[in-house]
Amino acid sequence: MKFEIDLKTLLTLGGILAMLAGFVYTTKLRLENIEAQVIQIEEDQDRLNRRLNRKSTKKSKEQKK
Repeated sequence: MKFEIDLKTLLTLGGILAMLAGFVYTTKLRLENIEAQVIQIEEDQDRLNRRLNRKSTKKSKEQKK
């Protein structure tokens, strides 16, 4: 039982494999970038919420006086 693969078939399979590997790599890279941006936005939002809470607390204390 001999198993022979034609050169054209081998090149076609190699090209498809390279294309799929590139797709997975770029998709992973994009996802990591988006995750980093989401983390940064969440940190910024937390910081802004703390600022807003401090200012609203100051205003409520001033109104009580």
